[in-house]
Amino acid sequence: MVETENGWESLYIDVVFPVLHGKNGEDGTIQGLFEIAGIKYVGVGVIASSVGMDKTFTKIIFENAGIPQAKWVTISKHELSSIDNKIKEIEEKLGYPAFVKPANAGSSIGIGKAKNKKELLACIDEAFKFDRKILVEEFLTGHEVECAVLGNRGNIKASCVGEIVASQEFYTYDAKYSADSTSELYIPAKLEDKYSEMVRSY
Repeated sequence: MVETENGWESLYIDVVFPVLHGKNGEDGTIQGLFEIAGIKYVGVGVIASSVGMDKTFTKIIFENAGIPQAKWVTISKHELSSIDNKIKEIEEKLGYPAFVKPANAGSSIGIGKAKNKKELLACIDEAFKFDRKILVEEFLTGHEVECAVLGNRGNIKASCVGEIVASQEFYTYDAKYSADSTSELYIPAKLEDKYSEMVRSY
């Protein structure tokens, strides 16, 4: 239904492009609504959307697929009562610096880089403002790259690899969206071909 000058009118939808970011847009929620309503849409389906949005489930899938990744620790809100045990696990498994992220969020919202226990506790507190579950990852030095996957039903292709060079210590919200940000994107990435092909293969 759409509102017009003459009131509400039904509008036939051929296909939807769900170019919505964040919660309810890329977490499988609106995709499920389209499925129930029988509306065709582009992009990945409900399961891939929800798993892709939840960073902890993404990491579980990657681990089982044999894709190398940063080590991590998950903290749920109910575990805050035993946060000292979680801090000990993080320090022993990941060390410092470490990245703290809400499990279900985008645009670097709520993400922090902790270089010691005091900063870690502050980052955990900030991340929990945006989700009931957070992810703490080890810091890896390297290139930040991205690669799109196009197609479906076995007929898929990986795009060339792009590289993000953040204008700040990491790719923060401001580094992504601020009008005066000097972050850069290189397409193709400034990597040796063998590494770009490795990313495309994964």
